[in-house]
Amino acid sequence: MEHSSIVIAGDFFLHSEAEIQANSFLIPTEFLKSYKVFALNLEGPICRCSDVKPLEKFSALRMEPSIIMILKRLGINVAFLANNHVADYGEEGIVETIEILRKNGIEIVGAGSNIEEAFRPLIFELNKVRVGLINFTTVFTLQSRATAGKAGVAGVRMITNIKITPYELFEEPGAPYVVNAEPFQEDFELVIKNIRNLRKDVDLLITYVHWGIGALPFSSIILEYQRKLGRILIDVGSDLVIGSHPHILLPAERYNGKLIIYSLGNFVFSHKDPRLIFSEVGGILSLDISEKIVKIMPICLDMRGFPGLCKKPYEKIHDLSSFISRSEKLGVRIEELGGGWFALL
Repeated sequence: MEHSSIVIAGDFFLHSEAEIQANSFLIPTEFLKSYKVFALNLEGPICRCSDVKPLEKFSALRMEPSIIMILKRLGINVAFLANNHVADYGEEGIVETIEILRKNGIEIVGAGSNIEEAFRPLIFELNKVRVGLINFTTVFTLQSRATAGKAGVAGVRMITNIKITPYELFEEPGAPYVVNAEPFQEDFELVIKNIRNLRKDVDLLITYVHWGIGALPFSSIILEYQRKLGRILIDVGSDLVIGSHPHILLPAERYNGKLIIYSLGNFVFSHKDPRLIFSEVGGILSLDISEKIVKIMPICLDMRGFPGLCKKPYEKIHDLSSFISRSEKLGVRIEELGGGWFALL
């Protein structure tokens, strides 16, 4: 049975197909193949990159070309590429990633051979409904950003501001809320222009943003700039805003009748780094394009970073119960539907 819904997941990273074979990897989401559109954030390049040195950065990721078989097996047909890792092996890595994905029938959004292509929306039709996807990132290295003559990601550069208030500074030194950020106006104007232009041509517009903080405990915080950008994206025409990068399922907010889901967390994430702490809870989003009903299925990742249905009641899973309670405080009613799904009302 083919569904009239779009399914969207969070971050995907798996170094090679051998990881799955060696660990008898079985993802309990075979039903996802029945959805015509299944999209996720591809957290790293798919490339051989044998003669390419990775960028000098905190953490450089790469996936072997064999991973494309896993993506096809899962039914993935759209890859969001605007993030802080897909350019870890430079232009060569991005170009090879795009080539491999397109050769295997997977559409891309959020990266390209130049800045125009990187920011270009993806448009498709599903059950006579025209859907537009926009993807950009606020977290990336400057050399990863696409320019007029260079391949890269759709990056919106940010200005970090430090707010110095004597009372806060001395009573709570180092507190994260004394730091704020705002986008380079010229970069964000490009996003706004694309959304407004796309709004004229589609019935449903989804914006997928890589933003926030990438590891616990700070990744559980919704930064002030995320709140501001999310609301602006709704105001200028987005029907739904979805976040990634924090590697934790963050709450949903109801704003002007539309939803902002601040992070879907991880979908598959086998990368381990002793310097980083990730949540074991993520979410798979389903959007019925006809009725515009948004549902979420919580997933729990095992020690290998592979997803499965959560076995404990949600009340006993801290990150899941936190998602529900925080979402309700932000104006979203959560209704359990059965089969692992929750409606975001």
